[in-house]
Amino acid sequence: MNNLRVAPHNIEAERAVICSCLINKNAYPLIMNIIDKTGMFYEKRNELVFKAIRSLFNSNIGIDIVTISEALDKSKSLQDAGGAPYLVSISNEITAATHVEHYAKIVREDAIKRGLIRIGSSIIESAYDENKSEDIITVGMTGLTDAQNAQTDNIIEIDEAIQVSVKAIEQRRTARKEKKGELPKSGLPTLDRILGGFEGGKLYIVAARPSVGKSDIMVNWSYNISRQYNVLVFSAEMTLNALMFRYWALKTKFNRSHIRLGLLSDEQMRKLYDSFDIEKRNLKFDFTSNPSAPFIRSRVAVMKATSAVDIVFIDHLHEMSWHTKLNRDTSNWDKTTKFLRNIARDFNIPVVLLTQLSRKTETDKRVPILSDLRESGEEPADVVMMLHRENYQKTDVEDDKMDILIRKHRDGALSTIACNYNPKIGIISELANIDEPDTNYHEGEPF
Repeated sequence: MNNLRVAPHNIEAERAVICSCLINKNAYPLIMNIIDKTGMFYEKRNELVFKAIRSLFNSNIGIDIVTISEALDKSKSLQDAGGAPYLVSISNEITAATHVEHYAKIVREDAIKRGLIRIGSSIIESAYDENKSEDIITVGMTGLTDAQNAQTDNIIEIDEAIQVSVKAIEQRRTARKEKKGELPKSGLPTLDRILGGFEGGKLYIVAARPSVGKSDIMVNWSYNISRQYNVLVFSAEMTLNALMFRYWALKTKFNRSHIRLGLLSDEQMRKLYDSFDIEKRNLKFDFTSNPSAPFIRSRVAVMKATSAVDIVFIDHLHEMSWHTKLNRDTSNWDKTTKFLRNIARDFNIPVVLLTQLSRKTETDKRVPILSDLRESGEEPADVVMMLHRENYQKTDVEDDKMDILIRKHRDGALSTIACNYNPKIGIISELANIDEPDTNYHEGEPF
């Protein structure tokens, strides 16, 4: 009796995925986070063709039989992929790409199962060898954790109700944009006048020392913008609860430490419940740890394919990775910020990146200058804003002053915006309308 069993696979689903990418230009962005690793196709020639599709998309080249054939030919794998005749045959597999995500999930499910079989086989082989049991368990658990993570979608909706209302909200947003042509605004009038709003295709960097208020700036701006625009927040540093407590504090004006510790009266809880209209905001979150720039690009591509993202916030640069968590390697930072700038340009959306200033600035209280950011990938940015607070090291301050220093502005003047800041709640508002150019700031060559 033959005990050999064929590993889980579905060739028809694999061919349907590839065919969908050939007949519909929006198909690949919808599945690139489903089939997001090499080796997920069972049949080798399907794997090679899909690899070529991924390469074409990442290079902003159209996906069709001709371009795929050319890409395969350049990589000397055209014949291994079945040649042009196979591509022609596969292009007739289905007539519409409507169910591409379903096909991709079938391919992914079978790939995960094959991975589990490999993990199990490895555990068995290791157990027969002279390996320590704790080492076998560690390797096995690591493999199982990776398999579990492969099934997790880290995009989190702010509330299921938004699914019902998103169509109406999007229609209103489009109507407003067509009528007024406005860009997303921070909610700080002077800053919005100087920048003109957050413009698609630009990379904005917000830099500060730790605990000065970078995350609160992001929460304030994203909350204001989400009234009219679809906002995607990558929170690599804060957990879901930690971030949402900041939004609740901003909405209710409660001390966020009281929210975090549950120190709310019955009346305050009623007010919090009455503030559930926060669910109507066009906010989406991704809490993936150490996301890479290519990962962020894939997320944005999926959202953009359905017109569901107008601006992206990333908190923050040093919690990102390329292949590993970013260290003080300037080339890594430059590579990442350039990639993020390209995301902004390719998808015509503004990208707002939070980052920390150089560690040397933590030992003094001087006003930060652009050179404090040189090692943090400043060069690709279109706008660099730095935050400064004299009392940022004091924990008992309820009302403080925060300066937003525009240190780089490719299309406009440098300036300083003085703000009121309540670090207990996180509210930021303008202190005065100061929209004159900052003529006292000079550093290096003009931008």
